[in-house]
Amino acid sequence: MPPPQEEGGKPAGTLVLVLELLCFCVGRHAYRIKYYILRNTCVDAALRLLQRREAWLGVAAIRFLRTCVGLKVRVSGL
Repeated sequence: MPPPQEEGGKPAGTLVLVLELLCFCVGRHAYRIKYYILRNTCVDAALRLLQRREAWLGVAAIRFLRTCVGLKVRVSGL
């Protein structure tokens, strides 16, 4: 029997793991990841996670956003 789905259709544990992986990628590959973040809706999706009921998921989303803001790479066009 599959695990029950939380609101939004995706298990919160999986979303936290994805955010941790993105934080790692931002920390290690800042120059390349900035284009990925700008082309895709990563920041928008992380902001939507703040509305979820699980507080620890919101903390993981804030950690990802702080990692993105802390980039030392110049982003042109913003």
